[in-house]
Order: sequence, then C-alpha cells, then structure tokens
Amino acid sequence: HPGVPYALVGGRPASTTNATLLLQAACRALPRPRPAACAAESPQPGSAAALSPEPGSAAAPAAQHGSEAAPATQPRAPARCAFASVGAGWAGIYSAWRVAVDAKARDPTTVCVFEGSPRFGGRTFTVRGDAALFGLNIDIGAYRFAFEQHLPADLLRGPLRLPTACYIPSCEREPLDGNLTLHKLMDPRLNSSAGYGTALDVMVAELRAAGAHLQLHKELDAVHAHPRPTGAVLRWKDGGSTVADSVLLNLPRHALNRLSRDSLLFTDGRPLARALYNCSRETSQANYSAEASVKVYLVYEDAWWRTRLGLVQGEVHAPSDPPMYIRYHDGPVRCGEGAAPACAGALLVQYAHSL
Repeated sequence: HPGVPYALVGGRPASTTNATLLLQAACRALPRPRPAACAAESPQPGSAAALSPEPGSAAAPAAQHGSEAAPATQPRAPARCAFASVGAGWAGIYSAWRVAVDAKARDPTTVCVFEGSPRFGGRTFTVRGDAALFGLNIDIGAYRFAFEQHLPADLLRGPLRLPTACYIPSCEREPLDGNLTLHKLMDPRLNSSAGYGTALDVMVAELRAAGAHLQLHKELDAVHAHPRPTGAVLRWKDGGSTVADSVLLNLPRHALNRLSRDSLLFTDGRPLARALYNCSRETSQANYSAEASVKVYLVYEDAWWRTRLGLVQGEVHAPSDPPMYIRYHDGPVRCGEGAAPACAGALLVQYAHSL
C-alpha cells in the first residue's frame, strides 16, 4: 500500500504492565485448567496502557537491512546501462539478479539498480542487528510465502538454497491467505527466523560481486523516449540522466504517479501502453487505495507466552483500546543455551489495514 508505516514497539521484560495485560488476555483464551502463571494478579484489560511502552523502553530502534546513509555528495548515475531496474523491492532486485547473475542475459557490469530510498527491500523490511532487540530478526514488512507461490518459493528453495520452516509451527493452512500453508526463512544457527530480507541481501551481494551498479538515494523524475527505436532516458531528481536499452519500473502506484507528467507513462497513447499502465487496477484495488497498514510487535527479554504458558501458536482478539490482535506464532523467539534457557521474543499484537 502507498506510504505504508510500520511500527516496532520496544517493551520491557514480562513484569511490566504491557506484558501483564497481554498475559491476562492470553489466559482468558486458554482452556481450563490454566497454567500457574495465569493465577497471578494483574491489572484489568482494556486499558490504553496495553500498548504504551514503559518509561525508558526502546521505541523503534530499527536497524534496517540493506540500508545505507546518504553520502555527503551524491554520486552521479552511470551515463548508460544495458538493463536498468528502477525500484529495489522484490521485483526490482530479482529482475536485475535474474538478468545479470542467474540467466546471464547481460554483462553484469552493464546492469543497474536504482532505488530512491536509503535501503533496499521496499515492503520487505527486516529489522536486525540491534542489541535492544536481543539479537532477533524481526520482519516488520512482508515475511511469509507459500510453496504454491512459485515466485518467490522456487527461487528461495532453488538457486538461493535458503532454509525454511512453517510460519505456523503445526503447518496448518492459513485461511486468510488462500488456505495455503505458509513458510518463513530460518537461521539454523539460531533456530529462529532469519528475516525475509535475507533473500534480498543474498541477491544484492551476488549482484555486487558480479559487478552490477546498485545505487540508493536515486529518485526518478521522468522517463523519456530515446531517439533510437528502443531504449529510454531516465531523468533523475538530483540532476543528470541515464540512457538504458531496457528499463523495468518496479514502482508502487503512488511513486509512478509522482513522476513528471511529460513521462512516457502519461504521454504514450497507444492502447498497449495504456493497458499496461492501468493493469494493476484489475488485479489489486489496493494499488489505488490511500489506506495505511499498521503492524506492531512488542519485544520482550522473556518470551512469556513461550516460557510461562507454553504457547507456540494461536491467536487472541482483545477488544481493548487500542485493539489487540495477538498471534503467538508471529514474531521470532530466540532461546539461549543451558538447562533453563532464557528466551527473548517479539510478539505480534496488531496487524491491520485500518484501526
């Protein structure tokens, strides 16, 4: 969706008000006899404090996968590319990787990937590498897939050879996603989620190793026709231009609509061009929607739903204010070593397209 904001909310250990309220919601949903942890006194549910971080807690530390700080001086884009992929989400990175690395259809040094933001990934957004998150890899963007979805499944299990596990530990089908069994990427060393961004990190690394040009902070202003029969001229917002023999615009609808009105997308009146521009309306009305998605995790040093209640999957809808939609299997849990390992975890408490 356009302008998708994601929130990563840091919490304190399980003794805090946040954890106690969530624990109480969990206990109400469990059949009797309930675990001993449910006998503890706790505040009444339904309070707005349920999602309020405790004083001093970390709110959205957000170490981003694939992110780079803006350089003091923006390097110029190449004058020419044989193949240019504009927009470095899944589609943009995969298309460049397929052309340069997998199919070897172009000399990798003539393949270019341009991204207007400070990071690769688009809607795939893995937060990792922050001590405040206890070493967890948290997907606050896209994060799961089915084997029936051949892209990305065939890529992840084939050429990239990335380990996977069922998103729901019992491998139950997910009725909200076509009644399919969903999967996630795993890190066998941690026995925890690797983060969906891992696939993109691997492809970006392979593109760079092959000599492809990848550039962040490069926002497209317009696409013009080239005097030659094929090809296009990409005009950048920070000045300069790039001539490309082939171009793929892997951009969401709102980004396309921000391009200069003299771009080919708006001036080419041929029926095929208009059909291509309008095709996404037929497949997903969400491309034209202004609604925002909200995804919230609470991060705990003690994954109490696992350590105190023994819950590895299941969900609870709590009519609190703000409302909570808890999924015990959604969010990574990482346990230490020893006879009684401590388990840190991230718990999904809301995922909605309207609140």
